[in-house]
Amino acid sequence: MERTEIGMLSRRELEHLYPGIRLGKDVTGGAFSALDGHVNPLRLLMALQQGFVDAGGTVHRGRRVDGIEVCGGQFRLHLKTGVVHAARVVIAAGEASRVLAEPLGMTLPFTLQRGQILVTERVGPVLPYPSDRIRQTAGSTIMIGGTKENVGRDTGTTAGAAASLAARAIRVFPDLARVSAVRQWSGRRVITPDIAPIYERSSRFPGAYACICHSGVTLAAYHARGLAKRIAGYGSWDDVQQFSARRFNVQAA
Repeated sequence: MERTEIGMLSRRELEHLYPGIRLGKDVTGGAFSALDGHVNPLRLLMALQQGFVDAGGTVHRGRRVDGIEVCGGQFRLHLKTGVVHAARVVIAAGEASRVLAEPLGMTLPFTLQRGQILVTERVGPVLPYPSDRIRQTAGSTIMIGGTKENVGRDTGTTAGAAASLAARAIRVFPDLARVSAVRQWSGRRVITPDIAPIYERSSRFPGAYACICHSGVTLAAYHARGLAKRIAGYGSWDDVQQFSARRFNVQAA
């Protein structure tokens, strides 16, 4: 299979990819792409922040933005520790983005969705390739996810979700029945009506942008390159117009 191809594999081909673990009897095949991969999101975030600093940026950690206003053609970000001035502002604050973007003329439709994850004890290398919901980390644990629950802001974990996640993982890889789960955690996702990201540019206040998506890890390569260049003024914004929140305005469409 060529590097750029995405194709379907038979069960026999999957068995060659996973020689160290049995496939469940219900597994008949799978999709494969050589471009897929797995990254540690915390290390990715650290790398992006370091790249930002190396490019001359300054990271203000732990400083909440209470509001943004336009003054003299510039944006003033009000923090508890003072005011930051900027010629451009990108709102990418997850579920807090809506309240920051609306005063700048940008409406961001999204809902919150809870996802729960199981993490196993450390085991030998058995999953050389990540799958959609089961993957082995560099630390040798196996992550099993993830649920999609519309429960608002609730970030609790449930026994029902743990049982469902474990049952599915064992159905795919029966040998995981002998592995102990050691952690369970959950988090909130921001989900747009069509699940695709929102890349918005304010028509009222040039220089103001907003980004809403899940997953920021999956889309990080595009955000750090193509999208960042367009926000900085290099390249046409027309290329991402189809991701404007205006696509949800049925009357305008």
